[in-house]
Amino acid sequence: MFSKVIGNEQNIKYIMEAAQSGKLAHAYIINGEKGSGKKTFADFIAASLLCESKTALHTGLCRVCPACVKSSSGNHPDLIHVKHEKETVLSVDEIRRLLVEDIQIKPFYDSYKIYIVEDAHLMNENAQNALLKTIEEPPEYGIIFLLTENADSFLETIRSRCIRLDMEMLPQEKIEAELKKTGTEPARIRAAAAFAGGNLGKAQLFLENEDFSQLAENLTRLLSNLKATDAAGIYAASDIEKNEIWSALEIIRKWYADVLLLKACKKARVRGLYFPQEEKQEQRMAESMSYEGLNEAFAALERAQARISANVKPDAVFETLFLSLRRQLIEL
Repeated sequence: MFSKVIGNEQNIKYIMEAAQSGKLAHAYIINGEKGSGKKTFADFIAASLLCESKTALHTGLCRVCPACVKSSSGNHPDLIHVKHEKETVLSVDEIRRLLVEDIQIKPFYDSYKIYIVEDAHLMNENAQNALLKTIEEPPEYGIIFLLTENADSFLETIRSRCIRLDMEMLPQEKIEAELKKTGTEPARIRAAAAFAGGNLGKAQLFLENEDFSQLAENLTRLLSNLKATDAAGIYAASDIEKNEIWSALEIIRKWYADVLLLKACKKARVRGLYFPQEEKQEQRMAESMSYEGLNEAFAALERAQARISANVKPDAVFETLFLSLRRQLIEL
């Protein structure tokens, strides 16, 4: 069945009012980072528009009509998910075949035919240009949702013809409430909710993925004791698995975001830390580091990210990063 949409009340209200007033757009960009619920949101809106209860967007899906049953099972002929076959690109052939040509066929059942384009930021320029004419002159029944992690990556001609909706970040309390349903211990739930930064998907990943949890534990332990860590310890810590590289950089960045927040707030009580369980260690670092040192730490992270993107060996990148971060502590 449909996953529940958590939050995003304003986005739902916007679509609801547009549909009720007959001013629904033909193309929307649904923008948000991975795990922010873009697909769940788009699926809910699409199913609501197709639901045979015409008050679905106002009162919620009936979930029992033939349209809801078809949408829920992934078999509604007027709800099409456009997915890419290759890992890194959504090709012009896929856009033409699955959307541009298919949208010319009228709906089977309802007044809408809805396309949800997943990972739309992977469209190359040719694919976007192929889609442009359809967005400029859509059939009356056509609605397109472009799900993306980077709305700015689209051509201006695409952006200017779509309504952009940014996924709303959830309050930590709301994420904790959802995670409590898993029965996990409260301390771990608080840590996961804080680390997620308003992203429920990330919180669930943190909670469910033992490798991710272990990576976070290892890195926070290293950062807590970085000043006293010798070269051998740094070398060992730099051996990051290939599939954990970007997660590791994010964990380190959020550690220093905590340190910066604690420094700015001085002795005041701070809420919203990514690693509340490490507050004492982060507080000690905040008291000892200057703002200039923190700026250099973030600059070192940016350099590390650029080097990873340039295909420099990860172990060399992390070793250089950790040495640079330690230097900010030693030179105090």
